[in-house]
Amino acid sequence: MVSAVEYIHSKNLIHRDLKPCNVLFVEKDVLKVCDLGIATERRYDVESDSEMVGTSTGTAQYMSPEQRFFRYSSRSDVFSLGLIFVELCAVMTAKERNDMFDNIRCGEQHNLSNLFADDKTVEFIKLLTQVDPRNRPSSREMIDHIYLA
Repeated sequence: MVSAVEYIHSKNLIHRDLKPCNVLFVEKDVLKVCDLGIATERRYDVESDSEMVGTSTGTAQYMSPEQRFFRYSSRSDVFSLGLIFVELCAVMTAKERNDMFDNIRCGEQHNLSNLFADDKTVEFIKLLTQVDPRNRPSSREMIDHIYLA
Protein backbone atom coordinates (compact mmCIF):
# COMPACT_ATOMS: atom_id res chain seq x y z
CA MET A 1 0.00 0.00 0.00
CA VAL A 2 2.85 2.35 0.85
CA SER A 3 4.53 1.59 -2.47
CA ALA A 4 1.31 2.39 -4.32
CA VAL A 5 1.03 5.74 -2.54
CA GLU A 6 4.70 6.47 -3.21
CA TYR A 7 4.03 5.78 -6.90
CA ILE A 8 1.13 8.27 -6.84
CA HIS A 9 3.36 10.84 -5.14
CA SER A 10 6.17 10.18 -7.64
CA LYS A 11 3.72 11.23 -10.36
CA ASN A 12 3.29 14.56 -8.51
CA LEU A 13 -0.19 13.71 -7.27
CA ILE A 14 -1.80 13.70 -3.83
CA HIS A 15 -4.57 11.12 -3.47
CA ARG A 16 -6.49 12.97 -0.69
CA ASP A 17 -9.04 10.17 -0.10
CA LEU A 18 -7.10 7.14 1.10
CA LYS A 19 -9.31 4.71 3.01
CA PRO A 20 -9.70 0.93 3.15
CA CYS A 21 -12.41 0.75 0.49
CA ASN A 22 -10.04 2.50 -1.94
CA VAL A 23 -7.53 -0.34 -1.63
CA LEU A 24 -8.24 -3.31 -3.88
CA PHE A 25 -6.60 -6.71 -3.74
CA VAL A 26 -6.54 -7.78 -7.38
CA GLU A 27 -4.28 -10.84 -7.16
CA LYS A 28 -2.30 -12.65 -4.52
CA ASP A 29 0.22 -10.13 -3.18
CA VAL A 30 -1.00 -7.40 -5.56
CA LEU A 31 -3.06 -4.43 -4.50
CA LYS A 32 -4.13 -1.27 -6.22
CA VAL A 33 -5.14 2.09 -4.83
CA CYS A 34 -8.23 3.34 -6.62
CA ASP A 35 -10.57 6.33 -6.71
CA LEU A 36 -8.30 9.18 -7.63
CA GLY A 37 -11.37 11.31 -8.27
CA ILE A 38 -10.20 14.14 -6.01
CA ALA A 39 -6.46 13.62 -6.47
CA THR A 40 -4.64 16.83 -7.12
CA GLU A 41 -1.32 17.81 -8.61
CA ARG A 42 1.45 18.55 -6.13
CA ARG A 43 3.12 21.93 -6.28
CA TYR A 44 6.50 22.32 -4.68
CA ASP A 45 7.09 24.94 -2.07
CA VAL A 46 10.38 25.48 -0.23
CA GLU A 47 8.59 25.82 3.10
CA SER A 48 6.18 22.91 3.08
CA ASP A 49 6.66 19.84 0.86
CA SER A 50 4.08 20.93 -1.68
CA GLU A 51 1.44 22.45 0.55
CA MET A 52 -1.79 23.14 -1.25
CA VAL A 53 -4.98 24.99 -0.48
CA GLY A 54 -8.12 23.59 -2.01
CA THR A 55 -11.57 22.15 -1.66
CA SER A 56 -13.23 18.73 -1.61
CA THR A 57 -10.65 17.04 0.58
CA GLY A 58 -11.83 13.47 1.09
CA THR A 59 -13.58 11.24 3.59
CA ALA A 60 -13.66 12.95 6.98
CA GLN A 61 -13.00 9.78 8.96
CA TYR A 62 -9.58 9.21 7.32
CA MET A 63 -8.47 12.75 6.67
CA SER A 64 -5.51 14.44 8.28
CA PRO A 65 -6.05 17.32 10.70
CA GLU A 66 -4.83 19.90 8.19
CA GLN A 67 -7.30 18.76 5.54
CA ARG A 68 -10.16 20.02 7.69
CA PHE A 69 -8.80 23.51 7.06
CA PHE A 70 -8.29 22.83 3.34
CA ARG A 71 -4.48 22.87 3.62
CA TYR A 72 -2.72 19.67 2.66
CA SER A 73 0.41 18.14 1.24
CA SER A 74 1.53 14.67 0.23
CA ARG A 75 2.08 14.05 3.95
CA SER A 76 -1.70 14.22 4.38
CA ASP A 77 -1.79 10.87 2.57
CA VAL A 78 0.78 9.54 5.06
CA PHE A 79 -1.54 10.44 7.95
CA SER A 80 -4.35 8.52 6.25
CA LEU A 81 -2.03 5.53 5.82
CA GLY A 82 -1.35 5.66 9.56
CA LEU A 83 -5.07 5.51 10.35
CA ILE A 84 -5.56 2.64 7.90
CA PHE A 85 -2.67 0.83 9.58
CA VAL A 86 -4.35 1.22 12.98
CA GLU A 87 -7.54 -0.21 11.56
CA LEU A 88 -5.75 -3.14 9.93
CA CYS A 89 -3.87 -4.09 13.10
CA ALA A 90 -6.46 -3.61 15.85
CA VAL A 91 -9.88 -5.04 16.49
CA MET A 92 -12.28 -2.20 17.28
CA THR A 93 -15.95 -1.44 17.01
CA ALA A 94 -16.93 1.37 14.64
CA LYS A 95 -17.43 3.69 17.62
CA GLU A 96 -14.05 2.78 19.13
CA ARG A 97 -12.40 3.37 15.74
CA ASN A 98 -14.08 6.75 15.28
CA ASP A 99 -13.16 7.82 18.82
CA MET A 100 -9.56 6.62 18.35
CA PHE A 101 -9.21 8.42 15.00
CA ASP A 102 -10.66 11.63 16.46
CA ASN A 103 -8.20 11.43 19.37
CA ILE A 104 -5.27 10.84 17.03
CA ARG A 105 -6.30 13.81 14.87
CA CYS A 106 -6.30 15.95 18.04
CA GLY A 107 -2.78 14.80 18.92
CA GLU A 108 -3.89 12.41 21.66
CA GLN A 109 -1.91 9.31 20.78
CA HIS A 110 -1.49 7.92 24.30
CA ASN A 111 -4.37 5.43 23.85
CA LEU A 112 -2.44 3.61 21.12
CA SER A 113 -0.54 1.73 23.82
CA ASN A 114 -3.86 0.20 24.91
CA LEU A 115 -4.37 -1.29 21.43
CA PHE A 116 -0.88 -2.56 20.69
CA ALA A 117 1.46 -4.52 22.94
CA ASP A 118 4.36 -3.89 20.56
CA ASP A 119 6.10 -0.58 21.31
CA LYS A 120 7.64 -0.47 17.82
CA THR A 121 4.18 -0.54 16.23
CA VAL A 122 2.97 2.22 18.55
CA GLU A 123 5.99 4.39 17.72
CA PHE A 124 5.57 3.84 13.97
CA ILE A 125 1.89 4.79 14.10
CA LYS A 126 2.71 7.85 16.22
CA LEU A 127 5.25 8.91 13.59
CA LEU A 128 2.76 8.58 10.73
CA THR A 129 -0.02 10.39 12.58
CA GLN A 130 1.81 13.43 13.90
CA VAL A 131 -0.54 16.43 13.95
CA ASP A 132 2.13 18.63 12.35
CA PRO A 133 2.68 17.26 8.82
CA ARG A 134 6.30 18.47 8.87
CA ASN A 135 6.96 15.81 11.53
CA ARG A 136 5.57 12.97 9.41
CA PRO A 137 7.73 11.00 7.02
CA SER A 138 7.19 11.21 3.29
CA SER A 139 5.91 8.08 1.56
CA ARG A 140 9.50 7.47 0.35
CA GLU A 141 10.78 7.74 3.93
CA MET A 142 8.05 5.29 5.03
CA ILE A 143 9.27 2.71 2.53
CA ASP A 144 12.81 3.10 3.88
CA HIS A 145 11.74 3.02 7.55
CA ILE A 146 13.18 0.19 9.64
CA TYR A 147 9.67 -0.85 10.71
CA LEU A 148 8.76 -1.84 7.13
CA ALA A 149 12.18 -3.28 6.29
